[in-house]
Parts: sequence; C-alpha cells; structure tokens
Amino acid sequence: MTETNDMHLVIDPTIRNWVFIPIVIITFAVGLLRYYCVALLVSGDKQDLQQITDGHAMMRARLLIKNGKYLPRDSFLMRKDFFVNEETGCLTKIIKSQQLGNVQMTMMQSFQTRMIELLPMVVIGSFIEKLLSGFVVAKIPFPVTLNFKKLLQPEIHVKAIDTCWISSLA
Repeated sequence: MTETNDMHLVIDPTIRNWVFIPIVIITFAVGLLRYYCVALLVSGDKQDLQQITDGHAMMRARLLIKNGKYLPRDSFLMRKDFFVNEETGCLTKIIKSQQLGNVQMTMMQSFQTRMIELLPMVVIGSFIEKLLSGFVVAKIPFPVTLNFKKLLQPEIHVKAIDTCWISSLA
C-alpha cells in the first residue's frame, strides 16, 4: 500500500491477490459447506397429507378473518361455523391433533440450523482476525459518514484514512 501527498491510497495488487481473494473464496466455500450441512443434519421429514390439509385450513381461516367483512353476514357465520364448531369444526380437530412433541422437534431443528449457521461465521471471523487483519482491501465507491469508520475499519487506528476504505476484518 502506497500513500501520496494528497492522501490517496493505492492498494497493492499483492494484497488483493493474497488477502481479498482468499477471504472471498473462504467465505464462499464455508457458505456452501454450511448449506450442505444444514441439508444433511436437519431431517428432511416430508409432510403427510394431513399436515398439508391442516396448513391449508389454517390459511383459509386467516383469509376469512382478514376478508370476512366483505362477505354477507350469513355466509361469514356459515364459514366461521365450519372452522370453529365444537364438534365438527376443522380448526378444533387440528388443535386437538397437535402434539407437544412436534413443537419440541421443530424447536430443536431450528436450534441446530442456527448453530450450523453461527459456528462457521465465528471460525471465519477468528481466522481472518488472526491471519489477515490490518490490511486495507477495498474501497466503497460512495462516501460514508464517520460513524461507519468503526464498522469498516475496526482494526485500523489511523485517523487520516478516509472512511470509504474497507479493512480485511470488516
């Protein structure tokens, strides 16, 4: 990186080749790996016909609530009875058939997915911080305020550098 008298920075091509390009490749590779890990670890249980039917019934009930004011009163009450009748109502059957185990399994799958997404980002961040920190690697083509300096240049403590420059850690 060289610096001229009027404070214009020029990025050395070796920094681009040995810092910026590896960061892009590593981020892309970890993104692919994370996608396939989520696809393998999260069970691919197919929904059965009953679950699909229940989902459509819930969607139709939401539409009735949202747009019921446009229906004649008798039509609305008839549709409402179809959904919430205590003996034969479609939604009362769905509520009775739901079990706590399904909710717990869904929560566990959500937790696994979040952890699979979080851990690689922590590893990449620590890897870049240890090996590739302190390099200015790119420039934003538009001006930003000084509030963004902490985000774009977290490990560079030179006040004379314009806020448009991005460090490797950012």
